[in-house]
Amino acid sequence: MIMLVLLLLQFASADSDKDRIFSYNVVILEDYDFFQSTQFEKRQEKPWLILFYHPYEKSSMDFIPIYEELAIKGQKKDLYIAALDCYKHEDTRDRIVVSTFPHIIYFDMQGQMHRYKGDFSLQDLTEFLLEDGWQQIQAKSIPKQINYWKRFWRKAVSIFVIIPVILILCIAFWIWMCMQQKKKDLVKQIDRMNEAQNIIEGKKKQYLKQE
Repeated sequence: MIMLVLLLLQFASADSDKDRIFSYNVVILEDYDFFQSTQFEKRQEKPWLILFYHPYEKSSMDFIPIYEELAIKGQKKDLYIAALDCYKHEDTRDRIVVSTFPHIIYFDMQGQMHRYKGDFSLQDLTEFLLEDGWQQIQAKSIPKQINYWKRFWRKAVSIFVIIPVILILCIAFWIWMCMQQKKKDLVKQIDRMNEAQNIIEGKKKQYLKQE
């Protein structure tokens, strides 16, 4: 049954092949069906390895080819390998509590979380996955509710960062406009001086001719 759900999910979650950043070796999860598909709150068929990534974080996007290689190696194990876009799906992100990217969690058969904290190299990740390195990490239960407090602070920090940047850009633009205006005024002043100088020179020539 779960395989049918996952196959339907694979085709429904991608608008088109050109928009898909992962191969079909990686299951794409979303907010609305994350816990239904993974069955963490019920009896699982297999463990899950899930990458939580941010599409606008360079480190996340640079890591995707490595994760794809890991997904191929992971076919030796009886587990699902998946990914979640944390920019689009904040509810899952804030319930699982993901604050850094890329972020990898191994969910065992009991639905317990083992957060990967090592180097994001293929070798270290292969040891974590295939040589049961995840067992060396303390298991933690999945939070029952979304952590709205962390979401609030994340949004607040973003706002506090954005506002000063906007103010600095506005001040810089105002200074640039003032400098441009001063430059125009200076050019006009020079033009007037040149015009006055030409008038004086013209009058001098007329005076010399009369003499």
